[in-house]
Amino acid sequence: MKRRLVLMLFAALVIGACSTKTANVDYSEKITDMADYSEGLAAVKIGDNWGYVNAAGELVIEPQFAVADKFSDGLAAVKFKNKWGVIDTKGAYAVIPHYEEIGKWSQGLMPVKLDGQWGFISPPNKIEIPMQFDDARAFSYGFAAVKLGSHWGYIDKKGRIVINPQFATAGDFNDGLAPASKTGEEDSFGYINAKGEFVIAPAFDDAGVFSNKLAAVLDDDKWGYIDTAGRMAINLKYDKATAFARDLAAVKLKELWGYINLKGGVVQEPMYKTAAPFIDKFALVSKPGGEAFYINQQGAQANGVVGVLAAPLPDAPKPMAAAKAQYRKGSKAGFVVLGPINYSLHTKGKQREFETDESRVFFSFHPADENPANKPVFVMLNGGPGAATSTNLFAMNTGPYTLDREHQEAGSKGCSPNPYSWTKLGNLLYIDAPATGFSYLSSKLSRNKVERYSLFFHKGNFNAFIDAAQVVRVLLKFLQENPEYEKSEIILVGESYGGTRVSTMLNLLLFHDRYGETEHTYCDVELVSLIKEHFTKINPGMNHADITPKVVAKQFKRQLLIQPQLTGAAQEDITSKMFFSQDGYHDSYMTDLAKETGNQGKFNSYNPLIWAKSFMDKVSCLNRKSATCAIMYWVPKFGRDRYNISKPKTWSDDLEAYSVVALNDVDEVSMALQYDIKSIDLMYAKNRPDGAKWPPSMQKMMEAGPGDNATNDVGEAYWKMLSETPELKQYLPDEPTPEVAMLSSHIDSLARLQGVMGEAGIKKESLPAQFGKLEYYDYYMAPMNYAVWASFALIQTPDQPYGINPDKSPRYGKMFLENVSLVNTFLTDAEFDAVIYSPAIPESLKTYKEIVEDVQYARGKNFMAGTGRGKFEIHYKKDSLAPYDTPDAVNLYYPYYNESGHSVSSAQPDKFRDDVEAWLKGE
Repeated sequence: MKRRLVLMLFAALVIGACSTKTANVDYSEKITDMADYSEGLAAVKIGDNWGYVNAAGELVIEPQFAVADKFSDGLAAVKFKNKWGVIDTKGAYAVIPHYEEIGKWSQGLMPVKLDGQWGFISPPNKIEIPMQFDDARAFSYGFAAVKLGSHWGYIDKKGRIVINPQFATAGDFNDGLAPASKTGEEDSFGYINAKGEFVIAPAFDDAGVFSNKLAAVLDDDKWGYIDTAGRMAINLKYDKATAFARDLAAVKLKELWGYINLKGGVVQEPMYKTAAPFIDKFALVSKPGGEAFYINQQGAQANGVVGVLAAPLPDAPKPMAAAKAQYRKGSKAGFVVLGPINYSLHTKGKQREFETDESRVFFSFHPADENPANKPVFVMLNGGPGAATSTNLFAMNTGPYTLDREHQEAGSKGCSPNPYSWTKLGNLLYIDAPATGFSYLSSKLSRNKVERYSLFFHKGNFNAFIDAAQVVRVLLKFLQENPEYEKSEIILVGESYGGTRVSTMLNLLLFHDRYGETEHTYCDVELVSLIKEHFTKINPGMNHADITPKVVAKQFKRQLLIQPQLTGAAQEDITSKMFFSQDGYHDSYMTDLAKETGNQGKFNSYNPLIWAKSFMDKVSCLNRKSATCAIMYWVPKFGRDRYNISKPKTWSDDLEAYSVVALNDVDEVSMALQYDIKSIDLMYAKNRPDGAKWPPSMQKMMEAGPGDNATNDVGEAYWKMLSETPELKQYLPDEPTPEVAMLSSHIDSLARLQGVMGEAGIKKESLPAQFGKLEYYDYYMAPMNYAVWASFALIQTPDQPYGINPDKSPRYGKMFLENVSLVNTFLTDAEFDAVIYSPAIPESLKTYKEIVEDVQYARGKNFMAGTGRGKFEIHYKKDSLAPYDTPDAVNLYYPYYNESGHSVSSAQPDKFRDDVEAWLKGE
């Protein structure tokens, strides 16, 4: 049934799907809105619903849609009730409505939005490119513009990034060019080629897509047209202008619209209030009086379809949104300034007072994708001690952008959108612990060579307790300054030594009262006060005495530990026994690796104390059946990486080096942070004249360069340099220890990193070029600060008599057992990590016999086949945590990662995020 439409007409109201008419009710209604013709059909709104008319003005698809789009390749997107689908030219559904949004069908693919993300489907409804983008446009000449975070880039039809997201705005390709701007500001619009290179310089205030080898551009409030060489083809004189279509373009002069041809000649004098392009043979226009209708290319009114526009056509809608470039809304980065902090250490009648120096602690924050105020805050912390969070968890596939070389898009300089971002799950707060990553000390003592040593090895700036206390202070200050998150659930995330850091932080928070008393090893009265003030503020009506561990645990009710160090010496001892099948342990980890690499004979017969050529190898193996010997001697001997034994031996170092190169590039690090690093005042050299990250002897050791320990005994040179440094000699053990070999390894890694950065060259965008040259003992980005590590683990600093060395003291495992009784715990189990050998963790907890009755566990590869999760239960002795409540048992969430080493987020980012999501949901 076909009917001709006039201003007042009869129409049918159809209930149900397009292809099935269940009822017809005639009523008199006028056209309340109209849209452009495309492929012989135009959408018109009659009453509350949209339908379609043909070129003769006849109603061919009954009004029934909430919204109706233009046809493209025989298909059009329509919204039925609150979901989008696709119909053909007969009104039959090609895609049943179930999407949140849909774009134009073009080149066999259509952008669709589902669960907040965009992807692409092909007919009839096959997902060709998974939902992973924040926005997407239709394909044009083999490219589609997609948005990740706050920036646009381009993909090909296989979904591969071909132009890395870097633009604030980006239009469609046509005639080999696409309009784009990196900032969205005035004088920033130009045209890029298929490589993402500007071939027409960004000099315009706005720019449209090319058509007929002409594109509309805006400069100094006037529009004109340029050709593909960037030359002005039609002078700047119009107030508004559209793209050419069917050799005509709509232009506005003063208050009225008309049409011009490809040479700028006037085809129709300005006479319309609004005018749309000739997408089809008709164009939609309206008169100053408000009446809307269609005209042909000669300007004659066509087909008798007349109505009104519910909202007037925009004044020449810009081909691209010219909004000012901005990073992800709510992202933050900068420094929290701490210190001086006064605390004391106590043991057996001894005590020592400390006052720290000022520490400028770097953080970055990324809000959740949706509803951030009601999502948890993940506090991301790496370990070392001395390792940067910025080069590890931040860089390795948890934030909106990744710096992981294994997950870069084609053409990336080192920073790519991350499809596995944890912002899907919550808010992310990354903290570089004091003097690691971007963080640094600030003290006038840094100017004096001798005093500079005291910053690291004498003044109490670095040990497990003050380190954790400083990070707690940073967190509390962040919450105070961002009150929308002050009551949010906080999930502490610790990787490697970060496990000890998180255990210490949680213990300081949960059992804060004990840390205000001199009877405890660590006493920090100010911190206790800050903790109480925070919890009384978010719990109105409570006083300080009411803030019990259970009250704290309501906010800090979960922790997430990634290949963590938890029990220090016990963990290392059990690892040693497992690696060498001692004391009833029969693991085949090292034996299997020797077989796999063809080194079984050497492993069975060699004694490193006899055969090792290197001084450092011999030091590593003072106990030849220790975990240190296995990690520092045998694993490299087998040509494998100790952090991931399935990889070549420098794999992890090179992975980190790749991220550090990107973090030293101003543009790349700003993209990753989603925050302009140039706006952070305390980054600039002029604002950190007293900055310090390490003493000079450490710098000299790094400058000595990496060495092959099989042929070049750099380790002995390192030891000699340390032991002959007067300022350090008083703190060193009399003879080299295995820790010295680890220090040698750290310095080798950093020297190799310097080499990689040297090969990359000092770019114009590098941090020193932007922020100024620093003193040699300061550094913008320290991926691993070996001076910090040495102060914790090697140097005999004044705090050592108090038994707080995390590698030797059992106190941190006890803290973990106390914490886990109140805090839901996620613990990873990675197959290829030799540094933190997963099966040693539950076994080491069994050594705490005064607290633990038993630990029952089974790895995911051997338990509940198909789930990838294991079993981990800690059974407590009755009242062993008194005076606090002691549970009978706790269950840990214990997922298994069959492809991962130390960095789970690098090896299996998709599974890792999915596991965390399931854990949050209680699955």
